[in-house]
Amino acid sequence: MQNTYFPSKNVISLSVCNHNQANAIIETVVVPKIQLIAEQHSDMIEKLSVTEEIDSLKGRISTLENVVKTHTTQISELKKSTIIKIRTSGLQGGVRHPVLCI
Repeated sequence: MQNTYFPSKNVISLSVCNHNQANAIIETVVVPKIQLIAEQHSDMIEKLSVTEEIDSLKGRISTLENVVKTHTTQISELKKSTIIKIRTSGLQGGVRHPVLCI
């Protein structure tokens, strides 16, 4: 009568053979695929960081463009206002000279 708690030598040798084959498959197929996935993942993380930085810069550039437009308009209005004040200042003491009123 065979003991069911301890497998026979044939089953053990088959098990060792399958274990060795499994290790070989893991080393030659699975590990390289995991490494490839890891490389692609780090590439994606790097691209994501660059994308987030670009989005941040786009917002800052938009703000700067709006400020420049506002300042350009204000400078233009100040120049017009100053020219009008110079022209309307007239003669003072018989000598014509610009009077800046800001």
